[in-house]
Amino acid sequence: RHHYPLEDVESAAELARLKVTDWGRVNGVQRMLDSRARWQRERPAEPAGQFGFTWNNLAIPGRGEVAAVCYPSYVDLGVYLMGTTRFLTVLGGEPELADAFMELCFELSTSYTEFLFDRQPLPFEGLCAFGGDATFFLSPALYERYSAAWDARLFAHVRGRHGLPETAPCNLHSCGASSHLYELWGRHPCLANITAMQTRLIPGAVGRLRASLPDVELELTLHPPEFDLATAEPAAVREVLRASSAQAGARDVHFSFITAVHQPEHLPRVMRNIHVCIEELERLRPRR
Repeated sequence: RHHYPLEDVESAAELARLKVTDWGRVNGVQRMLDSRARWQRERPAEPAGQFGFTWNNLAIPGRGEVAAVCYPSYVDLGVYLMGTTRFLTVLGGEPELADAFMELCFELSTSYTEFLFDRQPLPFEGLCAFGGDATFFLSPALYERYSAAWDARLFAHVRGRHGLPETAPCNLHSCGASSHLYELWGRHPCLANITAMQTRLIPGAVGRLRASLPDVELELTLHPPEFDLATAEPAAVREVLRASSAQAGARDVHFSFITAVHQPEHLPRVMRNIHVCIEELERLRPRR
């Protein structure tokens, strides 16, 4: 949180001199592998689980969920390697450095994920790596250049590396308020592959999101400040869920919620509103 390894890089030439490491020689990686091996020796009846680079919640409307492999995205790597302010400044005003940094991040993302994958090959059907947590920070122009273009390149790479079919399902993600990107998502270079979208729910804007992604499962998060369970009245909770479901066409839509209690007196309201969410979502759930 206080030091970013590449925050002081000033030129593409500096980045060009960096070489991707041998991941097996990295101390932190080796500790992880040793810890996993020790767990497997000492608790053979309790599987150690996956390395954490695969997700099993890639939704496909009408089919349920399939296993998918996840590669870190450029925008998320950039935030952690340069820090948010420096990284966004580079994207917005230093295109030569930004392009060189994207090349380095692509090599980091693919080499590390495949280093882990080679140690635990798992069958998967899709790619869970489009967009990224921090894409909502980007303007439409920067999104097309540094996120959508990355997605298309990554999809081509994974198809070649792992033999995924041209029709392989993928997810799209953007953690924060992203209504300025909705229309771009409808023109994503791999739109035909996108089956699930996770993003923050913006009350009143779900219709625009559905119009851009008519055939995609929407996974929408109620999150402050756009909607805060710590301050909302039950009637408002019910209304936002009902209206958003209707705007999504009452199909292929899921809701989750995140809240923070900063004042103890808000806790009873949060708990009450969570129960209201559960009740309303059960009422809205399609019956078969």
